[in-house]
Amino acid sequence: MKNHVHTLDTCQVTPNKTMPPKQENRSWYKPKTARREMTNTEKGMIIAFFYDFQTISTVAQLVGRPRSTVWNFLARACDRGSMENATRSG
Repeated sequence: MKNHVHTLDTCQVTPNKTMPPKQENRSWYKPKTARREMTNTEKGMIIAFFYDFQTISTVAQLVGRPRSTVWNFLARACDRGSMENATRSG
């Protein structure tokens, strides 16, 4: 069952779903698990698998990342038109 269909061509999310709201800055919050940046290889795999399979869940299982990570990456890549990370201050 397809919960979300997100195409990089049109940057639309269906059915009747909108993009999740941007989270407020929580620099004071320490996550319970370690975070690591996705490699360019992982990013390329996500885009390629999504192009082939068209489902977030399938891509997440193949890449070994949470669905939310795959969803957020595709949304950012669509918004920015690039798979590069945003520049960091400091």
